[in-house]
Amino acid sequence: MSAQMKRRTLLLGAASALTTATLASACRGTSRPRLEVRFLEQSLPLRIIRVFRQEQAQPITPKLNFEADVQVASLFRTLQIWQSTKPPQPPLWRRWLPNVPQPQPPDLFTLGDGWLQAAIAQQLIQPLFLDDLPGWQRVPAPWQQLVRRDAEGQPDAAGPIWGAPYRTQPLIVAYGERAVRALGRAPESWADLWSPALAGRIALPNAPRLVMGLTLKKRGESVNATAQFTAPLVQSDLTQLLAQTRVFDSSTSLKALVNEDVWVAVGWSGDVGAALRRSRSLQGCFPAEGTIWTSDLWVRPIGLKTDTTLATQWIDFCWTNATARQIGVFTSGLSPVYLQSPGSASDAPEPIDNPLLLPQDTDAVAQSEVLQPLSPDETNALTAAFERAVPASS
Repeated sequence: MSAQMKRRTLLLGAASALTTATLASACRGTSRPRLEVRFLEQSLPLRIIRVFRQEQAQPITPKLNFEADVQVASLFRTLQIWQSTKPPQPPLWRRWLPNVPQPQPPDLFTLGDGWLQAAIAQQLIQPLFLDDLPGWQRVPAPWQQLVRRDAEGQPDAAGPIWGAPYRTQPLIVAYGERAVRALGRAPESWADLWSPALAGRIALPNAPRLVMGLTLKKRGESVNATAQFTAPLVQSDLTQLLAQTRVFDSSTSLKALVNEDVWVAVGWSGDVGAALRRSRSLQGCFPAEGTIWTSDLWVRPIGLKTDTTLATQWIDFCWTNATARQIGVFTSGLSPVYLQSPGSASDAPEPIDNPLLLPQDTDAVAQSEVLQPLSPDETNALTAAFERAVPASS
C-alpha cells in the first residue's frame, strides 16, 4: 500500500471514530431530561434547589444544573451576547464532518422586571406557557398583568406571558439614630422625606421613575398615574424633595447612610437588609402610604428547542407554599403568592415575621404597586418633570 493511501485510510478511520464518538455522545446527552437554570445570586435559597433535585430523582434522574450570577445587569448582557454572537466558521477540514452542537443558553434565566420590556423588544426571550399551571392561578393579578406584554414589551391584558415572577422586593426607607432624633420619632412614611428636619440628609436611588413613584405615593396617587407627572402639585413636591436630597446614587446611597453622611436612604429590601446586617444602629420601615415592588422573573431565551417539561415544573415548584416560605425567610424578598388578596386562596404560605417585607399594617401592603413600563411620550413627560424640578444650583 502506498504512503498516500495509508494516510487516506488513517484519515477516514479517524473521521469514522470521531463520527461514532459524536453520535454516542449525543445519544448519552439526550438519554435523560435536562434543565439548565441561570439565576440571580441570593434570590433563591440553595436548599430549595436540593429539594427540587430530590423530588425529580425518580424514575430517571434528570440532569439539573443551576448557576448563579451576581447582577441582573450582567445577566441581561449575557442574553444580548447569546443573540448577537454567531458561531465561528469551522476549519475546512471539519466542514464535511457531522455538525457538533454549539453551546446553548440555559432553559431559564433570571431577569428583573425593569429589563423585561427591552428583552422583549430586542427579541432576546420567548413567551412562556403557564396558564394551566396551578401556581400561576395563585400569582396575584398585578404580577400577572406585569408580565403580559405585546411584541414591543408594552402592557397587553390579552398578550402572552413573557416571565414568571418568583420573588419580589419592596422599596423601603432605611434610617439611622440621627433621623430619629431629628424627627422626634422613627420615620414611618414617604411624607417624612419632605420634613425640613431631614434637609440635606437624604439619599435617593438614581432612578427618576422610582423617585417620581414615591412622590406620587406621598400624595396618595398611583405610581402608574403617568398623567400626574406634570401636575402642578406633583411638580412642586418633586422640586422640594430634590432640593433637600444630598445623594442620588443607587449603588452608594446606603454606604452614605452607614457612614452617617446622610440620615435616611431609600432602597430595595435586599440592599437595605444587607446594610442593616452590617450596622446594627440602622433600622428600616415599610412606608405607610404603600410602596413599589420590583420582581425577579424566570424568562426563557429565544431560539431554544429543548423540552419545556422540567422548566415548567421548576416554575410551578417556585410557587408552592413551602418554596414561598423558604424565599421569604432566607432571602431579602418575598414570593408573590404571599400577596394574594385575603380570602382569594384556600391555602396560603405559612406567615413570616419580617416587617420590612410584610408589615402588620395591611393597608400599606394593599396600597403597594408594581411599576408598568412607560410609553415614549410618558418617558418624555417624566424627563421634562425632572428637568424642571432640579435645583438651579445643581
